[in-house]
Amino acid sequence: MMQPQLDCEDPVTQLDMNICSRQEFEVADKALNEQWSKVAAHKKSNDESALKNGVKGGYFEILLKSQRAWIAFKDRHCDAVADAYRGGSIRPLIYNDCRTNLTKQRTDQLQKMIEPN
Repeated sequence: MMQPQLDCEDPVTQLDMNICSRQEFEVADKALNEQWSKVAAHKKSNDESALKNGVKGGYFEILLKSQRAWIAFKDRHCDAVADAYRGGSIRPLIYNDCRTNLTKQRTDQLQKMIEPN
């Protein structure tokens, strides 16, 4: 038996909203990963150029540390935001919305590391 297609433009139940919010986060996370690949390659290129000029690089290492810190922040922050709804059926929606919003912001921040304006 086929499952009915979920309409995320107009979800009806809380479960539908939770599922749609998870899907929205997955789209944002994919965009973040694509941007990460671009900025990581850019920083690695900066490291190579620096080494050729006899200067210490470290651009990628700093980026990697900042990304790991950001991931930890995002996860803990969104846990804290959603914690007010602990035990409630809306908690996954609040958690996913928080992660989606922060992920979109981070994607924008990473893009600006390559294209400042």
